[in-house]
Amino acid sequence: MADQDAAERKSVPEQLDSIMQSLRTFVEASHAVNNPRTNVFEEVSATEDAHQVVVSTNEDLVSAKQLTASGRARQWLGQMHDDSLQLLTQAQGIDLADRATTDNAVEAETERAANFDQYGAGYRLEDGGV
Repeated sequence: MADQDAAERKSVPEQLDSIMQSLRTFVEASHAVNNPRTNVFEEVSATEDAHQVVVSTNEDLVSAKQLTASGRARQWLGQMHDDSLQLLTQAQGIDLADRATTDNAVEAETERAANFDQYGAGYRLEDGGV
């Protein structure tokens, strides 16, 4: 009987540690539920036939301030299910699954912009010069 009591006493710290870890997990989960994540977008602009999408597909909140669109630009803002986003983009003729083409275009433009430095800093033209 004494051996059994000693074994039970020895396991108490392990059980207490397990209970404390569970409580920490519950507190973290409660904090996450009570403090939803918000994606904040400010001073975002789209011009000249741009198509800009600012959405959350994982139920996060979206806060958007000072957004502008001009020159036939389109902006989609808010929260929507991923399936809805896919349907909307397909209806507009946009294939989000084909990101390789977009990524290659961005890389090419970035490389072209990086090579611009070869021309130097330039100089300011006098007023009425050109």
